[in-house]
Parts: sequence; C-alpha cells; structure tokens
Amino acid sequence: MKMRMIEALKLSKYYGPFIATKDVTFSVPTGQVAAFLGPNGAGKSTTIKCLTGLLRPSSGSMRILGLDPLVEQFFPTARVEVEIAGVPPAVHEGLRGLPGVTTVTELARTNGAGRWLVESDRDRDVRGEIFRLAAARQWTVLELKRVGASLEEVFLRVVAGDEAPTA
Repeated sequence: MKMRMIEALKLSKYYGPFIATKDVTFSVPTGQVAAFLGPNGAGKSTTIKCLTGLLRPSSGSMRILGLDPLVEQFFPTARVEVEIAGVPPAVHEGLRGLPGVTTVTELARTNGAGRWLVESDRDRDVRGEIFRLAAARQWTVLELKRVGASLEEVFLRVVAGDEAPTA
C-alpha cells in the first residue's frame, strides 16, 4: 500500500457559530495528482490552512507525509521584514515579545528608520501582531513584508514532489 501524502479525517473548523468546514475527510496517496475544487465559501482555503498548520482545526485529525503539521515542525520558519520610522526605544524587545517569535535581527538603521527581520515558529504570520504592537506603542511602520516562501507555497512544492521537508 502506498504511503498517503495527505490525510484529513473529519476535519472541521468553526468560527463561533459559523461553520467554515465540517467533517472533511479525504486522502491523497504519494504520487497521485489531486484537485481541490468547490464554490466560493466552500472551505477550500480553510482546509488547506488547517493542513498546513496555519489554522488549528476545531476538530478532526490530519497528516502530511504521516506527520501532524500542528505537532511536527518540518516546515521553514516565517520571516517578516519590518521598517519602523524614528527607531523608537525597545523595538527589539517589543518584537521579540510577540507570541511565536523566535528571532529578531536588526538589519539596518538608515535615514531615521530601522529595519528588523522577525522570524516566528513554523509559519505563524505575525504581521497583524506587529501592526497591533506598533499602534499600541505609536510606532510608524513604513514597510512590512514577508520574506521567502510561505508555508502554503512550500506545502504545494512538497505535494508536487519538488521539495522534501527538512527536520
């Protein structure tokens, strides 16, 4: 029997009373090409985000290459670059204190602004949290962008067989 590349068993995601997906079950064997089709609002993106670990499902289980993406850390970290005007005090400490952030590196200070690289565990997208922190501390964010491939892009490459996950 072929190893299953992707498995979802009764995967559900709720936002309060709103049901985004309910009891999604499917598997894709290694080497098989599969399509994920449905109308707008059917839950395709929500299911993919659950499978990639970007969202935590409300219930059900999933496996990618036999591993649970919420437990196994075989995908790259998320990298976000942020530029803040005026280089306010305690930027490094503020960014480092955000949930899931593992590393903050100052890249440059030029023209009265500072630029930092923020890395977070797995593929946690901390851009919204950076904006909330900046608003609370009255920092002016000049630029905020992802750096490198997103987890969804890496996931698609893994499924296509173009890239193997690394431990």
